[in-house]
Amino acid sequence: MDIDLTPEHEELVARMVSSGRYASAEEVIIVALQLLDEEERWRKYVIEKIDRGLAQAEAGQVVSLEEAKARIDELRQQWVNETKNKIAQGIAQLDAGEGITVDELQDRLAKRRGKQH
Repeated sequence: MDIDLTPEHEELVARMVSSGRYASAEEVIIVALQLLDEEERWRKYVIEKIDRGLAQAEAGQVVSLEEAKARIDELRQQWVNETKNKIAQGIAQLDAGEGITVDELQDRLAKRRGKQH
């Protein structure tokens, strides 16, 4: 698959690679897609919660707006912390030499999706 990036996005990818944190442009894109996937799962989770809340409101089971906002903020922060922990664990594993190549990562991701790379 070929992807055309804007000059700004190409510059961003180049900066990420030149930082030494990523081995290649492909790795930057893979990490970005993983984060996008996490964000989409978060969005789906929030939509499910909103739908549930609407159903509860229709049934007369409501909480104050302040309580609802506080709970959403708490859940979002929990998700952010979990994601940061996953990233920190991954970096620690890479620093310890436990990393895998981009090809190995692609193979694993493809197997999860039922495809071979």
